[in-house]
Amino acid sequence: YHAPDITADEKLERYEAILGHADMQYLSKTAGATWYDVDGEHEPSDLDHAFASEHLAFETFGDGAELDVRGWPDESAPSDRAEWCRRYSDHAMLDGEVVG
Repeated sequence: YHAPDITADEKLERYEAILGHADMQYLSKTAGATWYDVDGEHEPSDLDHAFASEHLAFETFGDGAELDVRGWPDESAPSDRAEWCRRYSDHAMLDGEVVG
């Protein structure tokens, strides 16, 4: 499964329509793909997103992203990625820290 490519602003507009909140921010990630198909039938995809109130400030990671994508993306070999997914989850972890 591949999620359609839309911008962060379009994602935020869709979530605002659902949630009714106009004061939310889309948090950027250090990696685009957050889901991994252990069977290898599909390419890794961007299926996980995070939003927060605009008044919150977040620590940033090396590339300025508010969320650090961890877990299977840290593994370089497909077999290691698949093993990580089997042990934990086929979704990566999104790690962030509120600083203000």
